[in-house]
Amino acid sequence: MVTAITLSLFLRLIKLVKTRAEIELKKAYVICAVTSGAGKVRLLFRHILPNVLPDIIEYICLSCADMTLAIVGFSFIGLGLSDNVIDWGTMVAEAQQLLLIEPHLTMYPIACIFVSTLCFHMLGRNVSKREAQIARH
Repeated sequence: MVTAITLSLFLRLIKLVKTRAEIELKKAYVICAVTSGAGKVRLLFRHILPNVLPDIIEYICLSCADMTLAIVGFSFIGLGLSDNVIDWGTMVAEAQQLLLIEPHLTMYPIACIFVSTLCFHMLGRNVSKREAQIARH
């Protein structure tokens, strides 16, 4: 399950990088660099990669949050990892029976899910903004 989710997100990452690189190749500064005699390696590392990197970092961070939610969701409905692996979805599913007696058993894993996905989102947004500011200067 984890491999399938990772593979699908990785294929989307490849498509994102390809599309963003094609957009950057059509911009005026890259065309000027090509006409000035810049080689392919210089174009890649000096012009294209610094402008594509913020999108890559943001996508990876947001994909980690999506992957976390997908794994938790599958675990909650019983399609999770193996039986000897404990994860947040399994914890919530098992604590659901004791929700009225001991609600904290459900709240702790839900809080961990919320905090981890929120951190991935904030990390992706902040890193991509910072990288974009650096690339502009």
